[in-house]
Amino acid sequence: MKRTLHYLRPLALIVSLALFVYALRRAGITTILDAAQALGAGFVLLILLSGLRHALRTAAWHASIEPGIERPGLLNLFGLRLVGEGLNVVYSGRSIVG
Repeated sequence: MKRTLHYLRPLALIVSLALFVYALRRAGITTILDAAQALGAGFVLLILLSGLRHALRTAAWHASIEPGIERPGLLNLFGLRLVGEGLNVVYSGRSIVG
């Protein structure tokens, strides 16, 4: 299993970067930069709060796993959390910006 994951990680990285570039092009880089500039320092605060929200949800997910069952690491769960959030945005048709 770990050997398979070893080969899938570079592929996942490439696919993730391609989706990121696609999202940037679809939303428009100038739109994103204009929104960040309009928020000013509040933009950094929003990014930090969003990260904190995901971190807390990941910790809650980790804590909810029954005792006696091998728990995945927090970073693995955090990655899964972000993948799930990204898929929700893509499949729901919601806009990332605006």
